[in-house]
Amino acid sequence: MSELLLIDDDQELCELLVSWLAQEGFVARACHDGQSARAALAE
Repeated sequence: MSELLLIDDDQELCELLVSWLAQEGFVARACHDGQSARAALAE
C-alpha cells in the first residue's frame, strides 16, 4: 500500500490534512521538520 508523507512546519494544517486523507481512504503521515522527514523516509 502506498503512503503519503506530508512535510510542513504547520502542525495544525498537517493534522487536518492527515485526518481528511484518512477519511478519504488514504494512509498519510506528517513530519514537521527535515530531520523527522528523513527518518520517516528511511523506514
